[in-house]
Amino acid sequence: NLANRGDAELVYVLVPNEVSVYPELLPEDVVRETNNTRFSQVKDVLEASNASVIDLTDALVAAKGAEGEENYPLYYDTYSQWSEYGAYVAYTEIMNYVAQKFPAAAPRALGEFDIKEVEADGGDLAYFLGLDREFFSETVIDLVPKFDLNIGDIKGDEEETFVIGELKQYGGENDYRIYNAYYRSKLSSVDPEVVPADGKVYFRTGRTELPSAVIYRDEASIPMIDFLAERFNNVLIDSVGNYSVNMTNVEKFAGTEGNTSVDYVFVIISESNLGNIVPLG
Repeated sequence: NLANRGDAELVYVLVPNEVSVYPELLPEDVVRETNNTRFSQVKDVLEASNASVIDLTDALVAAKGAEGEENYPLYYDTYSQWSEYGAYVAYTEIMNYVAQKFPAAAPRALGEFDIKEVEADGGDLAYFLGLDREFFSETVIDLVPKFDLNIGDIKGDEEETFVIGELKQYGGENDYRIYNAYYRSKLSSVDPEVVPADGKVYFRTGRTELPSAVIYRDEASIPMIDFLAERFNNVLIDSVGNYSVNMTNVEKFAGTEGNTSVDYVFVIISESNLGNIVPLG
């Protein structure tokens, strides 16, 4: 059912694959121009429903041709997901959309982050090819918030507060795989190298001028979980791969007193996972 749930606006954020943004990377003999792609078909289905749709294609294509200091790579050579800068471009599009109704939720400017270049071991593409990641490295971008914001994290009946910059961290020296700092610290009996940032996280920031949301997602969302969490009052960022809207959570995370639901339900999903929300023949 694609209808809006209660008072919440249902918004699908469609993330194109790298080859859709960089078709020039493919050999000419395998590129076929068509207006009837799987991506476009799913987009048409969603737009014909009561849902709203944010297609990130144009923003990413524009960003890849940007000139000057903001011309950072959107994707990496050895990693199947986009870079932190690619995720930042997506975050900007999402929060610009939200800011039309909630101006205080406008995205943070790039200048509010320290942009660090880090030499990292090869990513999952090297691993999939059976190559030793340690022998393949590349320069990656890490966006570190310059601002400190204490956000309230909810786990069961416990509430804790920690700094937004601690929400996300990396696997270790020369390792750019992203891990969730909260779970990594709590699951001390588990090898932290197997606790990725794909679990469910909840936040109440106590800032009623901001909207509230439930966010369903795939792996593309991982580099922006700290960006997104900081721009909402109450927010549930559900586990990677769960796209089923849960009305209990839609009501539970309603922000302002008197609201019966969150303001937004987002589904952030990559082109390769579209079959999980719209059956494809």
